[in-house]
Amino acid sequence: MILAYSKYGIAIELEENSIISLTVENPKYFSEMVREIYIQAEGGDGEFLLTNNDKALRFDKNIEAVINPFGIDFNDRKILNRLYDKLKLVSTEFDELLSNVDSAAVKLLDAITEQIPYNNISFDLHTDIIGFLKQYHVQLDSGACNNLTELLCEYIKVLSGLMGVNVLCLVDLKKYILPDDMEMICRQASYCKISILFIQSSESYRMENEKIYILDKDLCFIS
Repeated sequence: MILAYSKYGIAIELEENSIISLTVENPKYFSEMVREIYIQAEGGDGEFLLTNNDKALRFDKNIEAVINPFGIDFNDRKILNRLYDKLKLVSTEFDELLSNVDSAAVKLLDAITEQIPYNNISFDLHTDIIGFLKQYHVQLDSGACNNLTELLCEYIKVLSGLMGVNVLCLVDLKKYILPDDMEMICRQASYCKISILFIQSSESYRMENEKIYILDKDLCFIS
């Protein structure tokens, strides 16, 4: 895959499991590019173009951008919808159990409604699996993560397993994560076949096999 930003002549090759760093030295252009990446990763329009064999790819389907790692939400609408879809697929193996839940619910509701003097009380006799999951607040729990490194590793698993993301863009993350911990994050990404793209406002430590790109203050692209 190629990630291009023609406005400044940027073209970055994103191979599977690659670790890429793009340092944008000018604060004005750094904030501009981070904003563009965020908007496009959320499905909006922007100047970045992602291609594979000269074919344009959906940016938001392939790239996830983490600008504030402390605000990672495992249960935003997109992730929960994918989780429910996946659970619905496997739930067909448990139709009998779901039917038993329906029966037990009907008995309980009958017993409760008989306690008051109204004959026009009705209820739905069928439990939809999606409604069932929502009723019991089935969700991904990040509470077991003890630190930011563990949180990001778990998030990578979710992005790979549920969302089909190919590239994880991390903005200035090296300011929060030590090299040894970053190695764990990169290892998890490699295991999940996700490429890492660091977007940085200044140069930092370098990971093993990390390819460095720089957009300097004069807008010269150095690869």
